[in-house]
Amino acid sequence: MTYYDNWSAFLYEARLIFYGSPLKTRYSVKHVKGEKNIVLKVTDDKKCCKFKLNRGSHLRQLNHLNQLFLHWSLSREINSIDDLPLKVEHMSSADEEKCSGHPSKWYVQFEGNDIRGPCDVTLLKSLLETSVIGSTSNVWCEGMDAWRPLVEVDELSAHLPEADKCRSTEGRNTPLENEGSHNNHVNDDANGVNQYDAGVAEEDKGGEPLSPEEEEARRRKREKKKQYLQRKKKKIESGQWVDSSKNLSVYISGLPDDTTAEEVENVFKRAGVIKIDPMTTLPKIKLYMDENQKFKNDARVTFVNKESVQFAIRYLDNYHFRKDCIIHVEEARYEPQKSQKKNHVPLTTEEMRKRYLAAKYEQERLKGWTEELDDGTGRRIVICKPMFSPEDAEEHEADSDFYKELREEVLAEITKFVPVDKVTPIPRHPQGVVCVKLKNSADAEIVISKFQDRIFDGRKLQVYFFDGKTDLQAQTIPSKFAREAILESAKEDPKDDDGIACDWIDNQSSDEEFEIRTE
Repeated sequence: MTYYDNWSAFLYEARLIFYGSPLKTRYSVKHVKGEKNIVLKVTDDKKCCKFKLNRGSHLRQLNHLNQLFLHWSLSREINSIDDLPLKVEHMSSADEEKCSGHPSKWYVQFEGNDIRGPCDVTLLKSLLETSVIGSTSNVWCEGMDAWRPLVEVDELSAHLPEADKCRSTEGRNTPLENEGSHNNHVNDDANGVNQYDAGVAEEDKGGEPLSPEEEEARRRKREKKKQYLQRKKKKIESGQWVDSSKNLSVYISGLPDDTTAEEVENVFKRAGVIKIDPMTTLPKIKLYMDENQKFKNDARVTFVNKESVQFAIRYLDNYHFRKDCIIHVEEARYEPQKSQKKNHVPLTTEEMRKRYLAAKYEQERLKGWTEELDDGTGRRIVICKPMFSPEDAEEHEADSDFYKELREEVLAEITKFVPVDKVTPIPRHPQGVVCVKLKNSADAEIVISKFQDRIFDGRKLQVYFFDGKTDLQAQTIPSKFAREAILESAKEDPKDDDGIACDWIDNQSSDEEFEIRTE
């Protein structure tokens, strides 16, 4: 245990511990009554540390520390009540009375009698907005005879949306503990509508009773909302409900029987960075097998960025995976798995090492693709076209100020979103091509998402990854001066028709030198 004699030093260390710990780290603050000391307990999956303020303290300091931790927690990502750091331990009624003078007077009760607080109305509102608590969460402050749902507290219910107020009254068929005064409001009728809901509906209109039609309409609306929430809950529990913003996988069907994971990786890495499986340290590509371990001709690929999913669907759906094989790509949809027992084996030291190496390797990839790590597929280079018209390409030579101004304009636009390494217009290209080199592949994906189908100088842009093979300079229109020089040389040294034909044949490329580029 680490001891601190100074309150400011104790607070400073607590803040460093909080922001330097993983999100799932658990915290607990306890006020030792006999010694009047504060003990901060920090626990994660590996170790437990204790920090003690080694001098007399007051409950107001405990409340101050509690409030600071709640403020700090709201500045980080909160997904559940487990992410909230503090809970109150050994809080007696006498201690609760001493806290009544503090502005942050509210305490919140969670499952398992887990009590958090004190906090003010602003913090409660933030917890509501982040869905950490709901309208039915029990709250208490000094002066209340018992814990009550948040929706029943006049001071707090004003901060609830109307939908939450209605939803919180659904299904209340049993009174809360120590709420005998409300028993006479809860009586089920033949239609399953309780008088408690009707009383709330009457209060919504300022005490005026509702007509039977309005009451029935409200009941149907509440019932419909309740059924929707129940269906959503079942889907979440079964694994069917997947937030589209968090779905990073695509489903591929129609693959050949002898497909390998390496072959799938070589195709789909064009759409973006593929996630690394922490257990195998390999790209996260799953080839589906049947009961006999025979390939089912479909697979799943998981990316690092969600933009890669749309790129893969846009450019690789109906793609010629092989000469005689066309694949279909769509967003992965998760179905509930068959119930089967899974033996959870604790991770060994070697497996933990693999996870660490995989995470480190992926972090290095996300930092940026250096020249040594770049594999030639052009994941940092983006093609934008048509940035200028064929007439502009014919008119302006390579050293014209037109391309310098275009470079500066494109650079200014893209740097609004991501840093740019280099912008290179291809002079005299009939399709108006401009190459943009970014710092890493993630920035390149952002550029594609922002500028795809954008209107530039009256033209609709096409933006995609450079394939690393196409010779863009070879596609440009020859310079006017070069053409004139060729014509002059032809006049000075004319050749017979057979010689010209032979030269033309010798200068042609074989069919093997051309590749069909698919998008």
